[in-house]
Amino acid sequence: MRLMMSKYRILRVTGGAVIAAAMLIGTPVRSSDRLSALRSSTEGHRDLAQAPDLIGSREDWLNTGGRSVHLFSPSGKPFAGHIYVLTFWTTHCINCERTLPIWNAWAKKYTAAGDVALISVHTPETRWERDPATVARTARQRGLVFPILIDNDEKNWDAYSVQSWPTTLLIDKQGRIRNRWEGELNFENSNLYRQVEAQIEILRRENP
Repeated sequence: MRLMMSKYRILRVTGGAVIAAAMLIGTPVRSSDRLSALRSSTEGHRDLAQAPDLIGSREDWLNTGGRSVHLFSPSGKPFAGHIYVLTFWTTHCINCERTLPIWNAWAKKYTAAGDVALISVHTPETRWERDPATVARTARQRGLVFPILIDNDEKNWDAYSVQSWPTTLLIDKQGRIRNRWEGELNFENSNLYRQVEAQIEILRRENP
């Protein structure tokens, strides 16, 4: 909740004019949508911090056949030669809705390759986004094929210091966070997703 409150403070300072314009044309603006739009044109930034493993029980996962998903082995070591595209989203976020097809296309594309996995974390902003049935229905309607971790208590959101929806992270073969993008990956036809794809290919060519 602390991070979401910070978004509202940012919006009050920078987004007043946008909200006023939206009211004139009858388009609602959410704080997360506005922040994502502002950041979607920025390049992904390098991190190199060790990624924490995902937090959640088997019951918290969708699209996994009833199993939990982990980034690391029980010894804490990353699975050899594996790259992760880790994404954060929520159901009632227009920026997320526009990015889901890109993530889904990557999940389908890299499944056969076997060395890249796309995993998503659903962290809700509003009360009605907390129902796992709503998330499952969205996944069915959108034909999502990637694993979805229900993060209602925001533990994964906090562990990865996420600040906006959607967020896309790349984790390399050593388990390090290499890049992070906040916002739509094709906001106003920016083609930012191509930059992400290029970074994925760079990580694939690296030695474990």
